[in-house]
Amino acid sequence: MSGYPYSDPKFKELYSLGLADASHAEIVTSYLDWVKKNEYTFLQHRDTKEIIFMQNVKRGNDAYVRKKIPQFDEVGRLLSSGNFSSPAKPKWGRGNTKYANTMALFVTFSYGTGSYSRVDAWRSVTSTVNRWSAFARKYLGIGFSRMLISESNKNGYPAPHAILLLDAPLLVFQHRGKDGVYRWRIQDRKVVDDLHDAWTRATGGSFVVDIQGIVSGALENVDVSDYISKSLGVAKYISKSLDLASSSIAVLTHAYQKFVNKRDYISPEFWERLGRNNSSILSRLDTTNNELKPIKKIIRKIDRALVRYHGVAMWIAYAIPQYRRLRKARAYYERSMALIKARRPPPKWEYLDSMGWTTQAQLQVFMDRLQEISEHNAAILLRDELASYS
Repeated sequence: MSGYPYSDPKFKELYSLGLADASHAEIVTSYLDWVKKNEYTFLQHRDTKEIIFMQNVKRGNDAYVRKKIPQFDEVGRLLSSGNFSSPAKPKWGRGNTKYANTMALFVTFSYGTGSYSRVDAWRSVTSTVNRWSAFARKYLGIGFSRMLISESNKNGYPAPHAILLLDAPLLVFQHRGKDGVYRWRIQDRKVVDDLHDAWTRATGGSFVVDIQGIVSGALENVDVSDYISKSLGVAKYISKSLDLASSSIAVLTHAYQKFVNKRDYISPEFWERLGRNNSSILSRLDTTNNELKPIKKIIRKIDRALVRYHGVAMWIAYAIPQYRRLRKARAYYERSMALIKARRPPPKWEYLDSMGWTTQAQLQVFMDRLQEISEHNAAILLRDELASYS
């Protein structure tokens, strides 16, 4: 039911070989066509046979926002706990300037349009920020855990944000910018220059990195959770009259993340550093599931590669080592899936079917289905009430 053209494995293979392409307008339009199709899944209770339905989560739709907002709210709440910043009064402080010690930084990165295409820039976000993090740890001499949130510029290039939780505090001061907004800036200019230099080295060019301190969970006098969630939803931008030239940052963010198959991810280490308890079995199983995703990619990649090997020499030189690697990956995957199945409780709700609609006629069919479900559930309720009197 996906309907997204760039999820096709054939397109991905041709694109990787440079034999297929997608323009900026095509990427945005295809995303909007995909996300505006409302899709719902119907579930039936294993015992009572009651039927419920829910909106499928699609990047940028209302269900996606409802799923992500609690995570970002919790990040903001834990950052506001008072454990990551405290007021400071250095002896050499200037006049009425406010100072603080903070162990949380908010970093925004930018890419030069002349050095990367939009797609290449989006594909490189994680690896480039990882390189920057390695250089930054070396320059700072202290460690940190990181949460990475991807967002687009108005031109479609990525402007990823990172929240850093430091192992040791840094002194920051409140500075009023040219726009009149107060921001917390690092006092030590050498630290600022080193972090800028780390981004230049990571990208291979002189691009901009903006660094702000997070004090009492706030950024530019706005709660961090509100700041990082401002581009989650696209519902208000979905219309036939949308001008691609003035597409919202939210639309561009989700369009390119969908195209390059990139997801924002909050690591267990970051949650642990924030003070969130992730010790439940289900949390550990979710982590195991996430760890299995790259294993599944390896299995698919080797399966495709083995098809291309012909002749004894090719098999001895290439296929046999790959086949051994494949066996190890499959064995690990099967053991992990068995663990998940053994520990996860059996679901009370079972998949029934799915429906989607974009046109008025399809909506009418969907509404008729809801009416049938309502009558079905009412009959079950009546049956249970009668049974209680017998």
